[in-house]
Amino acid sequence: MTQVRATKRPAGPEPRLSRTAAAEPAVLRTRVTRKTIAPGPAKSGSTSRRGVPPARVRYGITQEEFADLTGMSKSVVSQIENNRKPAVTPGDRRRIREVERLCTEIAKIIRPAAVGAWLRSPNPRFHDSSPLEIIRRGEMDRVLRLAWHLQDNAGG
Repeated sequence: MTQVRATKRPAGPEPRLSRTAAAEPAVLRTRVTRKTIAPGPAKSGSTSRRGVPPARVRYGITQEEFADLTGMSKSVVSQIENNRKPAVTPGDRRRIREVERLCTEIAKIIRPAAVGAWLRSPNPRFHDSSPLEIIRRGEMDRVLRLAWHLQDNAGG
């Protein structure tokens, strides 16, 4: 986020101005400085533009994998992360929440940073397909069921 602040010029000799600037009244001649304000930490489950990178990075997922998981293109994920996309659509927001929910459930079993590696690894429960491949086929519910099953077995 950028904050713009206008300040008056210090007293002293007038700097050389172009003809257009010289014709303007002195009151309008101000120096504009830009101050960059770092955004605060995103809340857990945040689906704002600031929410994408923390979720993706926290779970060790690449932009391309995050794009596959959400059904968005890699360029849209990049635009959201770099605040170049004007707004996140409701559909994008819903898909991001679904992926965050899936990653949160998996992170209850393994370290959060290892979630991306787990999604990429072949799994015998999916006939040696990776969970990421299963999700690409539109079967995220199978991966969620496996995560819940593993949680139940780990707890008892």
